[in-house]
Amino acid sequence: MNRWMVYQKERFPVLAHGPLILAFSFCGVSYSHLLRTESGMPRVSAFVVAFVTCFILFAQLRIADEFKDFEEDSRYRPYRPVPRGLIKLRELGVVGVLGGVVQLVLALLLAPRLALLLVVVWLYLALMSREFFVRAWIVARPITYMWTHMLILPLTDYYATACDWLGADAAQPHGLLWFIIVSFVNGIVLERGRTIRMPEVLVPVYHEQCRSGTELMARARKMHEANYPDAPDLIPYTVRRGDTLGKIASRLRCASIGELADMNRIRAPRYVIH
Repeated sequence: MNRWMVYQKERFPVLAHGPLILAFSFCGVSYSHLLRTESGMPRVSAFVVAFVTCFILFAQLRIADEFKDFEEDSRYRPYRPVPRGLIKLRELGVVGVLGGVVQLVLALLLAPRLALLLVVVWLYLALMSREFFVRAWIVARPITYMWTHMLILPLTDYYATACDWLGADAAQPHGLLWFIIVSFVNGIVLERGRTIRMPEVLVPVYHEQCRSGTELMARARKMHEANYPDAPDLIPYTVRRGDTLGKIASRLRCASIGELADMNRIRAPRYVIH
């Protein structure tokens, strides 16, 4: 059990993702309910099925990524749970299948037609996990890669709305398309904000030097958290015969002659001391 606690903390933190998926599901169900011009709150059963199904689906997305990126993670990110041997891919596969069983049972209980939509979402997830069988082609085209992988988000949102209107044995409400488009655009914005792309030759250097816990990052954090004065402390100095700005800067350990000149309003290029 402790292994799974460590895994979820590192790869799928429930306490962090849970509230977001809760809001995600509630918005989909509630928006569909409003479009159907019904008063009151959505049915609890619709909300529960939407939340549990979406939560498991996002977990399945993480599991699919573990399979898809295993070789790359083993090479460049061996500190992750699967490459370092904490959790095996076979174990994750079992969790994913059991989650699918729960999703299917909930769909059949709420509205049997939901199962067909669930299969569509599963099929698209399966295609994503295989990079649509054109891995080299799609990886070389970042824009295409992004929008094809982000389509899973509006599909999931559409399923959440269907928990309301299919669960009520009603037709799809008008105006739902705009909600799905906004869901897709939000996914694109989030993906662009979290993605770092770099030449392949720099990937091992990045993971060796720039990830949390390395000496370089510890130094960077120490510098970031240090308290620096807003302005340097000034000390009086009496100019002596034969002094030059260079000699004074060296004696007082100033960063440069220019810095000392600026602090005392002495103009370049001759830096004449009166």
